[in-house]
Amino acid sequence: MRIIAPIILLAASTAGCAGSQAAAPPTVPRENPPTTTSPASATPSTPAPAEIGAAQDNRGENYLGKVTALRIRQPLRTLVSGTGKAGHEYLAIEAKVCVVENSRAEKISVSWQPWAVAMADDTVATPLGSWSSEWFDVPLYPQDRIVRTGSCVRGWIPFEVPKGAKPRTVSYQPADGDTLDWQVS
Repeated sequence: MRIIAPIILLAASTAGCAGSQAAAPPTVPRENPPTTTSPASATPSTPAPAEIGAAQDNRGENYLGKVTALRIRQPLRTLVSGTGKAGHEYLAIEAKVCVVENSRAEKISVSWQPWAVAMADDTVATPLGSWSSEWFDVPLYPQDRIVRTGSCVRGWIPFEVPKGAKPRTVSYQPADGDTLDWQVS
């Protein structure tokens, strides 16, 4: 069984090292000296985040999925008073994952763990670690549910954030597959 689990994304800078190159003097005088460029560091380009609601491809070693951060609700009301930390509120993203292809016919399992919300102050909120489905009046995204090829799952993933905190991006970072981002407007 394949379980889509979280990965920790560490920002690393790569620096290209270039040895010194001695250029031979030109044998024919030129009016304009040639311009030289130094090799650029090999930094992979990061695609711009998609807009909330846009489906994105998630390619793993043996599967293809369509992943969508559909919308954000803040605050997400609770049905039970006294839940959560003082000075905090619930923010939720509605997420949808579809398994389009699975070349090894392994079981694909979904969970809340690959999802995160980056806030405007550069903090990152992760999904709740403990909860009750009775706390919320929205259908929650499934935890550890098997999704067959051609099927989709959809639901809300709650996060606890400081009251008034502004979300900047939603990220999906599975252990096997692409890291996907959505821009919050």
